Amino acid sequence: MGSNYTVINLKQYLDAKGKNLLPDDQIYKDFGSFSCGPNADAERFLLNNSISFSRKKQSVSYCVYDGDKHLVGYFALAVKPVTFCSEVLSKTAQKVVERVSKYDANTKEYSASGYLIAQLGKNFYFGNFPQES
Repeated sequence: MGSNYTVINLKQYLDAKGKNLLPDDQIYKDFGSFSCGPNADAERFLLNNSISFSRKKQSVSYCVYDGDKHLVGYFALAVKPVTFCSEVLSKTAQKVVERVSKYDANTKEYSASGYLIAQLGKNFYFGNFPQES
């Protein structure tokens, strides 16, 4: 792997009260050169929602920078509830699920938290990235 990448949690730019530790124009300067090509939704999320979603703890966005400090991509993670109907799980599967979930006897469902990749975007502004061998 020839390139050196740095991953920064967007929350590092926000303080506990939801205000920016860096001015908006500094953050949006990085975001301004972000072009996600065919995936306009990923581009809109970064520009319009990533900061507010981080403040509201709806998702956590991570910016990926190359060795030259260019924003080359980002990803956002979200925690969502997942439910499993106990009737479709084998006894062995139920034992596995019980370790990481809570069982509701009324609904006969297991509830757990799942980590989801909420958004994923590559910056096409800088052209092609080196291929890994």
